[in-house]
Amino acid sequence: MSLLREFFLLGILVLAGAIVSLFLGWASHPWHGLPIKPGEIRAEDVRGLDVLWLDARPESAYAKAHIKSALWFNPEDPEAALLLAADAWLTDPKPIVIYCASESCATSGELAEWLRIQLPDAEIYNLQGGWAAWQKSE
Repeated sequence: MSLLREFFLLGILVLAGAIVSLFLGWASHPWHGLPIKPGEIRAEDVRGLDVLWLDARPESAYAKAHIKSALWFNPEDPEAALLLAADAWLTDPKPIVIYCASESCATSGELAEWLRIQLPDAEIYNLQGGWAAWQKSE
């Protein structure tokens, strides 16, 4: 009887902790946000990970601001950008996350698909919501 009571008490404490973290904003609500597509990663999920960032926005946008340590990936010349990305990835293999301006920008998703073919051993993601989502998550 004592063991059953302890499990019941433990369950209540876990449930109370989950409710508090959800409603005080310590954890994101599972019903908020866009559904994630295959090959995508959310800004809040990638924070703190050691990844190779590739910025697929126009060069002028990259020059104004970009994610720290991001490499500019020129969508107009993907072959040259591939050499830069492959060199960085082969030197220090880690997941690759590519982003463009916003959710409506399809460039990073297309480039991520193309990169998966070019670098089949690499773990490659498209940042959901792009640069706009990254700034919003800061």
